[in-house]
Amino acid sequence: MNTDLDIVIRTVVGESRGEPFEDKKAVTHVIYNRFKTKYRRRTSLSSVCLDPMQFSCWNVNDPNEKVIRNIDILHKDYLECTRAVIEAIQDNIKGVDPTKGSRHYHTKAVAPKWSKGQIPIYEVDDHVFYNTVK
Repeated sequence: MNTDLDIVIRTVVGESRGEPFEDKKAVTHVIYNRFKTKYRRRTSLSSVCLDPMQFSCWNVNDPNEKVIRNIDILHKDYLECTRAVIEAIQDNIKGVDPTKGSRHYHTKAVAPKWSKGQIPIYEVDDHVFYNTVK
């Protein structure tokens, strides 16, 4: 397929598969917030997701990369992420964003250099979200 929506859904599958539904929605908010603010000059949802080194699930050596490229659109993870993406975008359009405009996140298992000195604005399950990173 590889439409904007399909790429966003695959990104959410790769970044939050196995996490709670609210986590999937929060990851979508980050994607949408990057699109809305033209972060790194990206002007489409798919270009936000495929921006090199931004969403690890698209990195060639990441184990999730094969999963998201090959997942069937009728797979339960794809379908649940589809619902999360649609709900998050609808929420964001209505001005509802629990991440408060976050454009960055990471799992609690890592501490990226860019997160040093940053204060998380939102946490859900294993993900931490930030809206102050430049």
